[in-house]
Amino acid sequence: MYKLHIALCALVLAHWCGAQRIVLSETTFDFGDIENVHTVTREITVRNEGDADLKLGKIKASCGCTAALIDRTTIPPGEEAALSVSFNPSGFMGRQNKKVFIASNDPTRKKAEIAFTVNIKPVWFLKPSEISFKLKEDASGYVSLQQEVEIHNATTETITLTGTSSRRKEITGVLPEEKQIAPGNFVTAVVSIDPSMRVKNSTYVMVKIDGNVGDASAYLKLTAKVKGPPR
Repeated sequence: MYKLHIALCALVLAHWCGAQRIVLSETTFDFGDIENVHTVTREITVRNEGDADLKLGKIKASCGCTAALIDRTTIPPGEEAALSVSFNPSGFMGRQNKKVFIASNDPTRKKAEIAFTVNIKPVWFLKPSEISFKLKEDASGYVSLQQEVEIHNATTETITLTGTSSRRKEITGVLPEEKQIAPGNFVTAVVSIDPSMRVKNSTYVMVKIDGNVGDASAYLKLTAKVKGPPR
């Protein structure tokens, strides 16, 4: 029985040692301080240090703001693939932590993980970044149907506003007639609520404001809080 146990252990060890093995050039990194305009990219090397073909499966990111593209999904023993990890800072500010997950047929590491951090400095921004629509005490309507929001340009380039969108059709944004914002200036947009809109509990609606900062497409996120009836 002892000899059989030793033989089985030897077979298992041979299986692990002779299999494909994924090795990443780095598993953590920091993009550092960036502006909330341009996408940043990091190149990661994915190497097969086993002696059988390494086959990569789905590559997923923890956020839609992050993209991961690889130049091939089958890596022969001793060879490499290039993984490009990109982060779009639009709509974010401050410190962010994101991850990328790589599935493979490595028997010891079915899902490899890359974690990165980034600190986003807003160079165009909304003031305020959150507004609210509050019902009157008798719930007959809203205290105000419109809120003004300033769009500031602290970059060195002219910003051209291109549109707005909302996750709820009852909340709409209207840009000013003057769509261009010179460096150091701001314009005012108006966000409105349909007076017929009602919610049982307070809810948050994201309003997106799109623009071109120089030759880069970017966007800002405004949070509109719709308060439920008084209790």
